[in-house]
Amino acid sequence: MQFIYLPGRECENAAQCPGGFTSRRFADFSWMPVRVRMADGVGARREAAPLTPWWRCGYAQGAAAAGHRHLAKKVPSRQRPRLAKEREAEDGFAAGSLEHRKGRSTVSRFAERRERLCRKFRAGHIDALLVTNFTNVTYLSGFTGDDSFLIVSREGAVMVSDSRFEEQLAVECSDLRVEIRRTGQTMADRVASIVRVMKLHRLGVEATSMSLALHGALQERLPSTRLVATHGLVEQLREVKDKEEIAAIREAVHFAERAFGVVRASLVGSQTEKEVADEIELQLRRFGARGSSFEPIVAVGSNAALPHAQPGQRRIDANPLLLIDWGARGRCYNSDLTRVLATDKIPAKLQRVYGVVLRAQQAAIDVIRPGVPAEEVDRAARSVIAEAGLGRYFGHSLGHGIGLEVHEGPRLAQNQPQPLKAGMVVTVEPGVYLPGLGGVRIEDDVLVTRQGCELLSRLRKDWDSIHTVL
Repeated sequence: MQFIYLPGRECENAAQCPGGFTSRRFADFSWMPVRVRMADGVGARREAAPLTPWWRCGYAQGAAAAGHRHLAKKVPSRQRPRLAKEREAEDGFAAGSLEHRKGRSTVSRFAERRERLCRKFRAGHIDALLVTNFTNVTYLSGFTGDDSFLIVSREGAVMVSDSRFEEQLAVECSDLRVEIRRTGQTMADRVASIVRVMKLHRLGVEATSMSLALHGALQERLPSTRLVATHGLVEQLREVKDKEEIAAIREAVHFAERAFGVVRASLVGSQTEKEVADEIELQLRRFGARGSSFEPIVAVGSNAALPHAQPGQRRIDANPLLLIDWGARGRCYNSDLTRVLATDKIPAKLQRVYGVVLRAQQAAIDVIRPGVPAEEVDRAARSVIAEAGLGRYFGHSLGHGIGLEVHEGPRLAQNQPQPLKAGMVVTVEPGVYLPGLGGVRIEDDVLVTRQGCELLSRLRKDWDSIHTVL
C-alpha cells in the first residue's frame, strides 16, 4: 500500500493537527513513499528528531510522518495507474506535476540530477554547493521563478526564497525543504543561518554567478566555513539532455517552424526589418510558445553581413537578400534557427556563397556522433569554407549547445577537444559575411544520438526552396 494526498481536502483535525497543515500544501504532490519517522509533529518550518535532520525531509514526508494520515487515502496497487493518469490529466504540464514516463515522476527526475551533482563533490573537495545561477536552480529543482538559491548537499537540498514564491514552490518543489526569508532579512543572512545548522565546513559557490558583494557578505557571516569557487559543475550536467528535455526542445523547434511559415507566407515588400521581427514574436506566441528565445534578427541586403544585426527601418524590398535568425522559448527550453530568403534574383557572388555555406553545414552534420571532438565538427565546416577561398569571412564558432539557455555547452569551435555525447543538442550555423554586400548563415538544431545525429529542424534550405515572392 502507498499513500497519496487528495487535493481539495481540508484537515478535519486542524485544532490538534501538529503541523497546522491544510490540503493546499499537498494538492500537487507526487507519489511519496513514507520512509522518514520523526519524533514530534513536523511542520514546514519545525525541526525533526535528531536522527532525522530537517533538511532531509520534504513537505510530504514531514506531513505523513507527523500523523496527517487523516488527509490521506490508502490506494490499492492496481488502482495507482488509473489515479496517476487522472491526476496527470487534471494538472497538465507543470514542473511539479506527474509525468509517468517509464514510471518516473518529475520530482524524482530532479532528485536524480541533484544526486549526479553530489557525485562531483568529492573531486571538488566540497561538502555542498550553493547554487545562485537561477537557470541552474531551475534545472536542479523544477522551480520556474527567480530570486531563489538552492543549497545542495549529500543529505538533501534546501531552497531559499521569499514569500512571493511560497505557494509556487509548494507546487513545483514538493520534495524540497523550503526556507522563506523574513521581510527585511537579506539572502546572505538566511543562507548563512542554514549553513551553520547544516554544519558545512567547505561550501562550494558558483564563481561565474556569485557577485563579490554576496561572497563577502557570506564570508563575513560564516568565518568557520570556507567558500570554495567552483566552475561549471551544473552546466556540465545540463549539456546532456534527458528525454523530457529533448521533447521540450523539439516542441520549441516546432513552434519556431510554424511561426516562420506564417511570417514567410505573409511577407510584403513594404514591411520593415523591425515589423517582420515583431510579427515573428507575435506568431510564436500564437502557436503556443512563451515567447522568443532572443530578439529575432531580420537583416536585408548589406545588413545581413552583420552577424548580430539589429532590425531597423529598412524595407525588405530594398534588397533581394533577407536573413532571418529566430527561435522559440517553449516549456523553459529554446530553439535557434536561421534561414536566408531570396525575394528576387540575388547577385551571383551571393548565390555561390549560399552553396558553399550549405555544403559546409552538411559536412559538419555528417561528422556529428558520440565521441567526436567538438573541434572536429567545427573543422569539417571551416575547411569547406576555407577551400572556397572564403575562410576569412567566417569569423565565429560553428555552434553551441542549446537548452534552458540559448547559448550553453558544448561549444562547436576551434580548440574545443571535448567529445560529443548522446543526448547533447547543438546548433550548426556556419556563415560567410561579405561587408557591403550581404551575408549568408544557415542554422539548424541537431541532436546527438547513439548512432549519429538527428536534425530536429525540418525547414527546407536547398537553393530552390529559398525563393519567396513578395
